[in-house]
Amino acid sequence: MRLFPDALDLYGDSGNTQVLERRLAWRGIPARVSDVLLDSDLDSLDVQAPCIVLIGGGSDRGQIASTHALHRLEGKLRSLIDRGGVVFAVCGGFQLLGRSCVVAGERVEGLGIIPMDTVASPDGSRIIGHTAEVLGSDGTGLKVAGFENHAGRTWLDEGARPLGLTRQGRGNNGEDGTEGYWGGHVVGTYLHGPILAKNPALVDALLAMALGDDWDGVGEPDLAVLGGPLDDLLEDVAHIHAVNLATQAAK
Repeated sequence: MRLFPDALDLYGDSGNTQVLERRLAWRGIPARVSDVLLDSDLDSLDVQAPCIVLIGGGSDRGQIASTHALHRLEGKLRSLIDRGGVVFAVCGGFQLLGRSCVVAGERVEGLGIIPMDTVASPDGSRIIGHTAEVLGSDGTGLKVAGFENHAGRTWLDEGARPLGLTRQGRGNNGEDGTEGYWGGHVVGTYLHGPILAKNPALVDALLAMALGDDWDGVGEPDLAVLGGPLDDLLEDVAHIHAVNLATQAAK
């Protein structure tokens, strides 16, 4: 399920939905893709697990337009997470899941699902470039690569777990080496691309989580719930290319 693609869909984020659907289809697992638009009837929306909710990035206008609608869905999102559903948010959507963020110079109250705050860049600069990171707070998990482009500086609470530790790129705030957030079935990241097209192992991890695997980001997810691995020759080439782009940009 995509939330508000009419407002939150920058830099190819909608492609993440296609990747998830295709990898399920290749395994013979039926999936229904649905879009929740800003003018949808949110009160009657029925969100049932297993489900992956995707929230993309957006311009300042898109974030502001989505804020009220997201708050109306807060209870349903929290209930879905408690029942094993997965929420995957990118950039602006990631920021709005925190306690607060700054949009167009104004502080905006987020949902508070992620223990973090996003503040404005002190000098107005943006964090832009190819990024590679290693999942897990100790940097022992899968390697993930993508493209970051954001002005906000995100600070996780002490003890909150990032999605990964940057090896190339600047991550959440350009200072502490963290990128994104991972907490239970809630995953946030600044990486565009779309990120899932370049990282097949991460896709399968999200799918496995939605279908019952309690993967912690370290080691390999239990692909038995998906019917096993796929032949990822082309996907692995895309992943390696994305990692190489980040490595070359860092030189």
